[in-house]
Amino acid sequence: MKKRTKIILASTGAVAVLVLGTGGYMVYRAIVPRDIAIDDNASAQSNFYQYINKDWLKTTEIPSDQGIQNAFGEISDAIEDNLKKDVKDWVSGKVETTSNDQKEFVELYQLATDFKQREKDGVEPVKVYLDRIEKLSSFEEFKEAIPDLILENFYLPFSIVVSSNPHDSTAHMIDLSGPTTILPDVSYYQNEATKKQLLSVYQKSAEKVLTLMDYSEEEAKSLVEDTIAFDASIVPYMPSSEELSEIENSVNVTASSEVKKFSKTLAFDQFINQLVGQEVDEINVSTPKYMKAVDKIVNEKNFKLMKSWILVSEAMSSAPALTEDLRQASSEFGKFLTGVAETPSKTDSAFTATTNVFAETISVHYGQKYFGQAAKDDVTSMIDGIIEVYKSRLSQNDWLSEDTKTAAVRKLDSMNYYIGYPEEVSEATKEIDIDPEKTYYENLVMLGRDAITYNFAKYNEPVDKSQWGMPSYMVNAYYTPIENAIYFPAAILQAPFYDAKQSKAENYGGIGAVIGHEITHAFDNNGAQFDEKGDMQDWWTKEDYKAFEAKTKEMENLFDGIEIYGSKVNGKLTVSENIADAGGLSASFEALKKVESQADDKEYFENWARIWRQKSTEQIAQYLMTVDTHAPNELRANVQLKNFSAFYQSYDIKEDDPMYLAEKDRVSIW
Repeated sequence: MKKRTKIILASTGAVAVLVLGTGGYMVYRAIVPRDIAIDDNASAQSNFYQYINKDWLKTTEIPSDQGIQNAFGEISDAIEDNLKKDVKDWVSGKVETTSNDQKEFVELYQLATDFKQREKDGVEPVKVYLDRIEKLSSFEEFKEAIPDLILENFYLPFSIVVSSNPHDSTAHMIDLSGPTTILPDVSYYQNEATKKQLLSVYQKSAEKVLTLMDYSEEEAKSLVEDTIAFDASIVPYMPSSEELSEIENSVNVTASSEVKKFSKTLAFDQFINQLVGQEVDEINVSTPKYMKAVDKIVNEKNFKLMKSWILVSEAMSSAPALTEDLRQASSEFGKFLTGVAETPSKTDSAFTATTNVFAETISVHYGQKYFGQAAKDDVTSMIDGIIEVYKSRLSQNDWLSEDTKTAAVRKLDSMNYYIGYPEEVSEATKEIDIDPEKTYYENLVMLGRDAITYNFAKYNEPVDKSQWGMPSYMVNAYYTPIENAIYFPAAILQAPFYDAKQSKAENYGGIGAVIGHEITHAFDNNGAQFDEKGDMQDWWTKEDYKAFEAKTKEMENLFDGIEIYGSKVNGKLTVSENIADAGGLSASFEALKKVESQADDKEYFENWARIWRQKSTEQIAQYLMTVDTHAPNELRANVQLKNFSAFYQSYDIKEDDPMYLAEKDRVSIW
């Protein structure tokens, strides 16, 4: 159930790459970055995370164009340096490209980094696309143009894409949803001071972009005011990130005949049939509240506001691919939101943008050049061991019935895992054809439209469950319930997560806990709704699921309301990731003891804390607490350890220590 994103990003910098989820809100007091506090007196008994990472926190500098640094980021920076050298060698001809998609990547990269030509082209490349919107003279004309506007990849106040069928993961289904709001989450609009301040910064940024695109100051002001007014009409009907963190809220398979009733003026059923070239019986409506209210928002009365919203959205999205002044102007809102001091350099931005387009190409290259078979074999063995621990725990489980245990083991037996990198790029990447006679921006527009066409062409094709959703050079890992599969890109198999030179205890406290985390996602509050085939089907007894919900609530309550970084944790938002952390930590620890019974427990716990080291501006820390489904890293390290009896024994944690949690309050699910 993946959503389409524009290839041309709305901004560059940290805000564009952060993981989205939800939380509270806050008032920004200044644009000056404020680093989060460091506890100089931290001990293992008072704050284990700060105790282990104290020196790192004191000496590490936050990159001025990111606002955040962590263990993931340090590896990413080193990987990026290597890839930049590789790209430089391709461009110079020092190293020959070995595939057509590598050649096409080089052509796009050369266009992206020809900054003199981009300045010479100016804003002319975007004008034809903005004119397309400006020439829409009426709501009736807009309605007639909707299928074409979708295929042309324009921002619209609704989205129609082909995605996976949640109830039959081998098949595709149409997904119908609402747009995004200007602010990162609807909770930001609940505090008038926060809303006013952030929208003011957005308004100044958008007005500057429009004036640089040759609109008069009066025109720019009017267009942005209309955009903010239209955004306000969207907000009441859009789900919060907290609501979206529960997957069932995004799964609403609806008969086409019922979708037809959503609007008296917009024939969504006909639009969809036209886009896929056949009649569609069922559609997943992932934002039902919005779609049922769409006539209140998208109508003739609001046409002027909506038209401005589309135009400004396109202008802000396009700006980074045009001149340097436009790139800088479009980044101001994101920088303010996250407390980032500088926009990434234009060369870095071009590298990021082009590698995002050719992510599969760079993914295969990185895996082939930098990943070793020994690491893959070792990690495969760790996965096998942790899965066996899960099976053993299920057999001994005292709150599940035998039927549910059997189904859970079946899900583990059916789980696929992918380590390292994909062997080849997809057909879509193979077919990319960059036109060197066109501008960089025009090529990006063409690529976006090709992606839309390719997406709709997949409607009648079976889902390819072997396709990676994350490049090998990304320092991360994930579980996907639709595929019932776990993925570990090559990039994360480096210190401190994994290294052949580290002890087994350190590796199990690092990548082992990550492996356990991803496996546990199959049994968190979202993954538990999918069976071994990846279909959203109920495989629990009613009594068992009720017991599971009670335990889930315990985990939610454990984190909910904890104060940190001037904000409070949203336990409901973060519960799925907290369940995964808890299961991953305990399962990997048990697996470690099976392969090395005399392993040093302290090495395990200390590397667990080390992999979560993170330093950021206070603004980013608060922003993440509002939109990220993960708890703050400091709490991920500390709170989970409080549930763990072996930790108490290793560090002599006493009842009056801050790291102590009464046994009755400790939470264990898996």
